[in-house]
Amino acid sequence: MPTAPKLIAGIILGLLAVLVAYIYQLDYPTVSFDNSFYMISGLIGFGVGWYTLGQNSYFGGWNSVVAGVRSVVVLALVASILFGLYHVYIGMTEHAYHKPMQVPITWIRKSIAYFSSSLRVDIWGVMIVFGALAGRLTGIANWHWR
Repeated sequence: MPTAPKLIAGIILGLLAVLVAYIYQLDYPTVSFDNSFYMISGLIGFGVGWYTLGQNSYFGGWNSVVAGVRSVVVLALVASILFGLYHVYIGMTEHAYHKPMQVPITWIRKSIAYFSSSLRVDIWGVMIVFGALAGRLTGIANWHWR
């Protein structure tokens, strides 16, 4: 498979992840988000776009649109799991866990909490529309650079 569709999918989903991180941040005005939150979100989006949408982009039809929406769902799940893991890592550096099973249980709970906090109409509306657009554009790129 050519690299151009993978690159386009990675860039579009990376930008989408940064946009969604900004929309997510607007709901929490008292919490300060530093630039690493946006950078990590963009890197997660790029990786998910490269591996999920870039490899299964089809040729620009409805299959491409569905692949884009599927990639957005994968993006939300992977981002929730990785941000939950980051939260657990911060807790481990501060010696917050005293029993061995606290780490995986906290990881699962935080991942579910991050995913459930993203279940809002404004976030998922933007994700589905831009995911469908990303799938279509990646499919067109796959058709042109095959």
